[in-house]
Amino acid sequence: MEIVTKEGIKQIHAKTTITNIASQKVLEKNEFKHTASSDVEFEMNGKKLKFVHYIWISHFNYRGE
Repeated sequence: MEIVTKEGIKQIHAKTTITNIASQKVLEKNEFKHTASSDVEFEMNGKKLKFVHYIWISHFNYRGE
């Protein structure tokens, strides 16, 4: 996330499926915070799934501190 911060990016939004626990763990390990779980279902590979939404917010002070 260091490069993202240096580029001045303030937020990154991400989503994964509710059953993709590995992706959820990767997001959380990288300081993404869970923001919502979708109520809307969609079908993928014959399975009904929902999305889990995440956000990462930079806490970097843009003066370089």
